Amino acid sequence: TIGDVALNTQYGLSVRGQSSGAYPILRMNCQEHGKVHYRNLQFVDLDDATFDSFKLRPGDMLFNRTNSIELVGRMAIIEDERPAVFASYLVRLSVDVRRCLPKFLNYFMNWPVTQSEIKKLASRAVGQANINASKLKTVRFPLPPTLDEQREIVAILDAIDAKIDLHRRKRD
Repeated sequence: TIGDVALNTQYGLSVRGQSSGAYPILRMNCQEHGKVHYRNLQFVDLDDATFDSFKLRPGDMLFNRTNSIELVGRMAIIEDERPAVFASYLVRLSVDVRRCLPKFLNYFMNWPVTQSEIKKLASRAVGQANINASKLKTVRFPLPPTLDEQREIVAILDAIDAKIDLHRRKRD
């Protein structure tokens, strides 16, 4: 389960973003195709201790815990060192990289079959669905026994994604 490899699950900040500030705060609109993008950002001013507690690092994954049923459950991975924090309707997931590659788990979590299973965990209210961190930790996934095998799978999926991106750009 995700709980078996998780080092940390953390809910984001409950602060209102502004058009300017010291740090970008990533929201659910910053996730696309399993990756974090830094468009249409809002910003927050934080004291050093709060920033250190919520600062995102490469390999962290952001799980969309509250949204419409179509969008709840999406996950995106942080791939660079840009200083940023994350909003309250996201959960930061950090895993033990000696056992599970974050990119491997991110690919699995964004697989359409997994997405449909995750949505079954959601609690629903009017127009919103929610999957808390405890439920996230119960998600089962196939974990190849070696990091080399995980790297090989990630490399294949990266190559496929690059091809898809190329075709999207050509089409556009």
